[in-house]
Amino acid sequence: MIKLSKVSIIIPCYNCHKTIEKTVLTIVAQTYDNIEILLIDDGSTDETLKILKELQNKNKNITVFSNKNFGVSYTRNFGIKKANGEYIMFVDSDDLLDSNCISYCMEKIKYFDLLIFGIDFFYENNNKHVFKSINDFKIESYDELKTVSELLLKENYLSSSCNKIFRKKILVENSISFNENLCKFEDLLFCLTYIKYCNKINIISNPFYTYIQNTNISLSKKRIDKIEKNITFLLDNLPDFFINNGESVKEKNLLFYIISLYYSNEIKRKDIVQKLKIKNISMYNEKIVKEYEKILNNKHLSLKNRVLLFLIKYKFNFIIYTFYKYK
Repeated sequence: MIKLSKVSIIIPCYNCHKTIEKTVLTIVAQTYDNIEILLIDDGSTDETLKILKELQNKNKNITVFSNKNFGVSYTRNFGIKKANGEYIMFVDSDDLLDSNCISYCMEKIKYFDLLIFGIDFFYENNNKHVFKSINDFKIESYDELKTVSELLLKENYLSSSCNKIFRKKILVENSISFNENLCKFEDLLFCLTYIKYCNKINIISNPFYTYIQNTNISLSKKRIDKIEKNITFLLDNLPDFFINNGESVKEKNLLFYIISLYYSNEIKRKDIVQKLKIKNISMYNEKIVKEYEKILNNKHLSLKNRVLLFLIKYKFNFIIYTFYKYK
C-alpha cells in the first residue's frame, strides 16, 4: 500500500466562534486520509479557544495552539514551523473547503512545486456565488513561468494563499514567510516570493475553496493609511524575479494590478465613498499617474482597465466607486 504524503492545514483563528466549527467540519470531512489540522488561536477574546479545544477532543487529527494576538501573518508563520506535513495549505476561519479538494489536488501535485485551484466567492449580503477560475494548464519550466506570470497576476491567482498547496521543503529551504508588518497584500507578496523558487506549477479550474465575502465591514481612515503604506512597501520589496523579468511585468502591469486589486476588494466596504471624499488616496494615484504612459502602452491591457486607468489618473473616485460597487 502506497503511503500518502501528509498535508498540514493551517487555520489562524481570531474571534471566530460563530464560523470556525463549520469551517473545520469541511476539513474533517476530506476524503484524503493523511492530514493534520492546526488550529491556532491568535489571542481571541470570545469563545473561540473553547470551541477549538472541543473540536480537538473530537478529532485526533486536530492540534490546537494558543498565542497572544500577533496577527494573521505571525500565526501562519507559527503554523509553518509547527507543521509536520510535506505539503501545506492555508484556510481562513470562516471559509469552506470542498470534501474532495485535498484528495483530488494531491493526485495533481505529484511532480509540481505548487498547485493552484479555483475559488468560489460567496457574497453573504446577496447570497451570490462568483466562481473564479481559469482553464487547466501546467507550467513546466522557469522560462515558461516568466512568460505566463502576467496571466497569473491578471487573473488574480496570486492574491490569496488559500487556494494553493505548497511544498514545505521549498518554504523552509528558502526562508519564505508572511511579512508580519503588512496588513494588506501579505498573501500576494508571499505567493510572488514562493513562485520565484518554482520550476513547475499545476493550475486546475475546480473551485474547491469557498471564500465567504462580507461587504459590510467598515474601512477606517487609519486602515486606508496602512494600506497605502503596504502598497509602497510591496512595490519596494518585490522579488527580484519580477523586477528583473522585463519591465512589462514590473512597470507596466504589476503596479496597475495592485492598485486595481485594492480598488476592487476594498471599495465595496459600506463607508468607502465617504473616505474617498475625506482622503483622495493620493499616494498611489500619484504613483500610477507617474507610470501612466508605461502602463497605457502595455498591449495586453484590456479596454476596461484602460478606462479605469483614465479614471484613476483624473481622480474620478466616485465613478470608480460606482463601477466596483455594482459590477
